[in-house]
Amino acid sequence: MFTRLALVLTAALVAQKPAAAAEMGWFSGGDELNAELRYGTADKSETPISFWCEPARGVVYVAWEFRPANPSEAMDVDFTLSAGGIDVPLGGVGYHVGDTGFVVESQIIYDQKFRDLIASDGDLTATAEGKTETFPLAGAKEKAPVLLEMCERTG
Repeated sequence: MFTRLALVLTAALVAQKPAAAAEMGWFSGGDELNAELRYGTADKSETPISFWCEPARGVVYVAWEFRPANPSEAMDVDFTLSAGGIDVPLGGVGYHVGDTGFVVESQIIYDQKFRDLIASDGDLTATAEGKTETFPLAGAKEKAPVLLEMCERTG
């Protein structure tokens, strides 16, 4: 009797718990025209930071979901990406996404500094307007080759 009751109560408690939040991680993908490396959920419902490139451009594009104190369309936003003792200061342009989202986009020169940034251990830190957001880099190094190979293509 006790075992049966425990099973019924456990099943009831499990049924009442909300579904677990989607797990965040690094994902990559690409085709013949571009490739991306992004931190977010597998279904792309959340992607707080992403990098992508096209062949023969020499730059990596970055998009960061950041909400400035007074967001306005096409506003300039200075921010810094940091990891492993590497700091990359960037100037970006912010724009509204949907009803409440705001994204800042910029470009990073594709070079060894960028490769070292993505391959660093620890966290990737994005900082703007005195606000900091961190993204664990665990798994990024393993997913990065798709992006890096595309960035290195000459055409």
